[in-house]
Amino acid sequence: MNKPKTVSLPDVTCISHTDLAIQCLVQDRELWIPRSALDLQESEVVQTGHHGTLVVHAWFAEKEGLAG
Repeated sequence: MNKPKTVSLPDVTCISHTDLAIQCLVQDRELWIPRSALDLQESEVVQTGHHGTLVVHAWFAEKEGLAG
């Protein structure tokens, strides 16, 4: 069975961003997420003020303990 390449995280709010990363409230945690870890085509959350589903690459979700 193939592992998914991305992980969708619902109910995420972006509270800050830079050119290289976004700072989000994810699962009651405040995280800086590098833009290289985002699926920019699928994610609803990419800059300050956005709220919705954040889609990140599976390697990042696993590294941060976000993959279920």
